[in-house]
Amino acid sequence: MSRRGLTIVEVLIALAIIGVAVAILSTSLVSSLQQTERAGTRTQTTQYLNFLGRKVAGGDGAVLAPAGAPLVWAYGALDDAFPDLPTGSGGRDDADRYRATVEHVADVAFVGAEAVQYRITVCTEGTTGEACVVGTTLGPEPAPGGAAPLLPGIN
Repeated sequence: MSRRGLTIVEVLIALAIIGVAVAILSTSLVSSLQQTERAGTRTQTTQYLNFLGRKVAGGDGAVLAPAGAPLVWAYGALDDAFPDLPTGSGGRDDADRYRATVEHVADVAFVGAEAVQYRITVCTEGTTGEACVVGTTLGPEPAPGGAAPLLPGIN
């Protein structure tokens, strides 16, 4: 007598193998999506860091922190301080999702030029907690009254 078809045990084994393969692929897919989300958020956080760094280097008095008194923008405050930033979309480009700090680190003098080293920190809340990006740049000393002078010896 010849056999035609599969036994129930063979079908169950095949389904188990397919189930294991699907579980491995779905775990890999979820991990990849999480990594993509983290990378996108880190990129956007770095964009805000660059935005503030350009303002510091350009001498914008609104971001030049005096020595010993860092400037801090809490979550939801960046869009009020900088209206040219995107807001309200709810996505990762929404400035409400970020906080920032600009600190006066040290006075720097090099070959007759004087500047201030500033540390800029931008953070965002994610599913795994707060993630921050930190950078440093040079800018002028904050002037009284908010008007920033050009960098002596550089500009």
